[in-house]
Amino acid sequence: MPFRVEEIGWPCSGFYSAISQGRLINDIHESVTKEVCDEVSDGKILDVGTGPGRLPVKIALKNSRLEVYGVDLSDSMIEIAKQNAVKAGVSQRLEFKVGSVYSLPYENDFFDMVVSTLSFHHWNEPIRGLNEIYRVLKPGRECWIYDIWRDLPQDAREEARKKYGWFLGALGLWFIQLHSSITMDKAKKLEMDSRLLFKNPEVEGRGILLRLRFKKENAEGKIKPKI
Repeated sequence: MPFRVEEIGWPCSGFYSAISQGRLINDIHESVTKEVCDEVSDGKILDVGTGPGRLPVKIALKNSRLEVYGVDLSDSMIEIAKQNAVKAGVSQRLEFKVGSVYSLPYENDFFDMVVSTLSFHHWNEPIRGLNEIYRVLKPGRECWIYDIWRDLPQDAREEARKKYGWFLGALGLWFIQLHSSITMDKAKKLEMDSRLLFKNPEVEGRGILLRLRFKKENAEGKIKPKI
């Protein structure tokens, strides 16, 4: 597997924080927020590779019953995330920590859901990271990984161009795909990796995104209903 830079430190963290406020990434965060809040009505949510913390802030604003946590390798990103939480008035229900997906600073069976958005392509050891997420996820709960779809179908590409215009929807998306993306083939290969603790993962195309959906079985080998 090729080496990937897993940490976005200063000054790149400041640049990324600025562009993450743009319409395309903001729309992605809005969509993920809705899906997460429709799935989980209360409990603890972890965002892995949280960056400037925009997704946890949106989740906390949408549902006051959720406790939201974010981890990122970059201490400068975490500082930006904390500042964003204060500005949004939700810092009391958010916790941001410097941490790695390979060694999450939380107890076993701690979270009701784990999400990661536009971070997965940075992971040098995806199976190791997913197995660590398995550890901190409660039995019967789910982990959703979102990333840009590199081998994007033509209809999804055309829809993005119509929605965002030529520059952002075509040229901008092409540039993002070169760096921040995964292929359907790579995503599906995870299903066949014998090292993966999650059983029967699902890969779904959702517009310009791929969503990798993982369920942790409970003690009886069944999946509990959503909370």
